[in-house]
Amino acid sequence: MLLAPCGAKVTLLDASERALDQARRRFDRLGLAAEFVRGDMMQPAAGVADRFDLSLSSGVIEHFRGADRTRVIQAHPDVLAPGGMH
Repeated sequence: MLLAPCGAKVTLLDASERALDQARRRFDRLGLAAEFVRGDMMQPAAGVADRFDLSLSSGVIEHFRGADRTRVIQAHPDVLAPGGMH
């Protein structure tokens, strides 16, 4: 949400439709555009891999422990286009 007003094309990925609905309402209320994708960040949906210039998660990694936490961190580069940042 912080990047959308700066002109970023924002995509939100979440496994929870409820979380995506909450985000849609918030974005709508603020007049911000975004794409909302339901999926597992550790197994990105078709069309999500190799697509983004920046991969960022906020309030996510602390919900995972051990090997799952490592997998979540390693998932960020999987969605980046060549030259992208995470």
